[in-house]
Amino acid sequence: MAALLFIVVACAPRKSNKDIKVIALEREVGRGSVEKLSDYVKDIRYVVLETNDSSILGNIVSVFYEKKLIYVQDNNNLCKIFDESGRYLRTFKRIGRGPQEYLDIRGFDVNEENGDICILSYDGQIKEYDCNGNFIKNIPRPMQLKKGTYWDCKKIDGKNYIVSTFTMSEVSETKYFVCDVSSNILKEVTHVTKTKAADARNNMMNIDPDRFYRYGDDIRIVSKNDTIFSIDKNLQITDKYIMDFGKYRQSPDMSAEDWISTDKMFISKLPMYCETDDYLFLAFNFRGFATEPVEKVMKLPDGSESVRKWPYVYGIFNKKSGKLSLLNQPYKGELGLLNDINNGFVFWPRFRSSKGEMITCYNALNFIENAASGKYDSPVIKEIAAKLRENDNPVVAITTPF
Repeated sequence: MAALLFIVVACAPRKSNKDIKVIALEREVGRGSVEKLSDYVKDIRYVVLETNDSSILGNIVSVFYEKKLIYVQDNNNLCKIFDESGRYLRTFKRIGRGPQEYLDIRGFDVNEENGDICILSYDGQIKEYDCNGNFIKNIPRPMQLKKGTYWDCKKIDGKNYIVSTFTMSEVSETKYFVCDVSSNILKEVTHVTKTKAADARNNMMNIDPDRFYRYGDDIRIVSKNDTIFSIDKNLQITDKYIMDFGKYRQSPDMSAEDWISTDKMFISKLPMYCETDDYLFLAFNFRGFATEPVEKVMKLPDGSESVRKWPYVYGIFNKKSGKLSLLNQPYKGELGLLNDINNGFVFWPRFRSSKGEMITCYNALNFIENAASGKYDSPVIKEIAAKLRENDNPVVAITTPF
């Protein structure tokens, strides 16, 4: 059992924001509709990432599309770079303990203006490289930060960096801070979680490190609480969006078993965000309130099968009207937007370029199986699937904004 205490320390007062948006979830629970992709984008295209011995990818962590290059970070602490047609160009991997190397990738960012790569590793060091992998500079961990696991990093205004970190103990902390190229901390915000029982599962449950995504010149800050903050190039922090869960809000003293359950009666947000000029794309764990849980049969190592349930619901917040729309599944077991543009696969944005293109990717095996399911009467899907092998690299889908 745990109590959550959110404490702000060593931080200048946040700027008043009269335009803060309240995302009212409570009144929308029980409602839903199938939404069409054509209402949100003008077009969609598929990029088949070249597969060869040098380009093969692991599990994808993030995708950036900038300056006509596709950067794909995977779980092997590297980045593969492709051109906009999917042709493999090079692999970026500088793992090691040398002054120009990184230990692993905890935070990954691509400069939208010049394609430079920014990497945060677990030791708290930030290293920058150009798009060809040439070392630019190293930003050491701030000396006053002795503890913590480093989690995410973005570059602000071309000269400062925002970093998130956490420590886990009976009194756990998550924080984000802004530092300059000399590792001087310019701003710091800390959230404290006080755990009543020395239970590792409860400790882990209450560690939800601050995550970042970029929107224009600002960085959005997503914390464990119900607010999405924003920090601008002048390092002014504002409250941008507040999630109003109402009666569906999680209890502050729930157990780890409650948190991982699929049938308890409360709703929480998932760490999936994509923001455009007009919309905020969100995901929720509805648990016992999910009317269309996704169920899949999983094969276990011993050959037996188990049914796994994901009680997730996607939602789209209209930034102009202030309305949240919850989405029904276009096809049973598939979450996202109905692709009425080319009758392709259901689409849901996982990433966004600086020009507003929304991006997702499809595993090659799933692409082949879905194309053969008979649900999609799409010539482009059939043509791509006919050339794919199940162990090929993923297919990246990129939309064109209005």
